[in-house]
Amino acid sequence: MQPEENHIESSDKQKLENQLENLVRQWKLKPEPAKQELKQLCGAELVQCVQQLSQTKLKMSQIVVFISKEEDKRQIYGLLGSDKNDYFGRHLNLIVAIRQALRELDAAINATEPQPVYLPFFSDEDAIIVNMLKDRMRNVELVKKTDNLLEGLKKVREMGRETPKRELMTEVSKLFSEYQYPEEIKNYLSQQLKAFYENRPRLVINNKINNFIKSVENVLVP
Repeated sequence: MQPEENHIESSDKQKLENQLENLVRQWKLKPEPAKQELKQLCGAELVQCVQQLSQTKLKMSQIVVFISKEEDKRQIYGLLGSDKNDYFGRHLNLIVAIRQALRELDAAINATEPQPVYLPFFSDEDAIIVNMLKDRMRNVELVKKTDNLLEGLKKVREMGRETPKRELMTEVSKLFSEYQYPEEIKNYLSQQLKAFYENRPRLVINNKINNFIKSVENVLVP
């Protein structure tokens, strides 16, 4: 009796492995790392998890399935300009690129090394990074009223450049009449962004901001 049970268990495991192989091939991902990450995210519910994700097309609600809070899910919908019931009609590796760019930006700000990700599914860890970035932006005078992460980072990027855009310099000079000259305005912007650049040079962080913006725009622009 025992050998037969082991045989059935082994057969089920092989079937599950085959399903995982099919999924990562369908999603055009790196097989072994993607499978391991999926096993880690699904935990004890791996079988049910794989069954739910074994579809030709995935809805946005499935792409955020590993985020626990509804508010955090809505932030991702807003970032990608989608509704939870929208189907994601692009290559799923674009989502992987966004998640990786998000980690690289967070690591650049905190002077750490980013962990690689392989799955096209946002997790609670992604949501934590998004919330931390938004908290940092709230400390910047000209960005704190910007609720959308992408728009906020675009403004941070402009503020962090050697020569900010004329529109931004004009905005500062209107808000703060004591800043009369471009050099004074640039100094003010640099001071405002101190929290963003305290661990790494701003060129490093700006490059990571650029990568993140481009990765999101690859999804937003057909």
